[in-house]
Amino acid sequence: MNERQKIFLDAFVEGGSLPEAARAAGYSDSYAVKVLSDPLAKEYVKEHAGAALYQRALKFYAGIVSGEITEQVVVADKMDGQTIHRVLDKLPAVKDRIRAGEIILQMVGQEGDDGGAGDAGLPAVDYDGGIAAEEPRPPEQPESENAGLDRDG
Repeated sequence: MNERQKIFLDAFVEGGSLPEAARAAGYSDSYAVKVLSDPLAKEYVKEHAGAALYQRALKFYAGIVSGEITEQVVVADKMDGQTIHRVLDKLPAVKDRIRAGEIILQMVGQEGDDGGAGDAGLPAVDYDGGIAAEEPRPPEQPESENAGLDRDG
């Protein structure tokens, strides 16, 4: 596979648009279809499409957690007897942001039995946004100054 074909295939995997990928590599649409029909090109797309999709999903969920991604809601206000509709950007609900964070942890393989929170010393969170119940732990016993010392010598 030559460099130009690789540019085309990378653009196709990233954007998903054949005409845009063809333009990026300087191909006509018909020639781009011919390149895509090659078995090596099909294998390349199959191998790289998963990684590109993973990165897009990770970026999307990170945007939810950070509040960069908002949703639009319509608000109706009454003024002087008239109803005025406005479109506002609304941050995702806290429970949705928490869930997006949990999905990110699952994607990167950091989630343990306790929902990934135990490693950080934080309580696990249930999907309704509450703190999950934990089993009581016995109180820690302070170590004596002589713990572990051999008394014989």
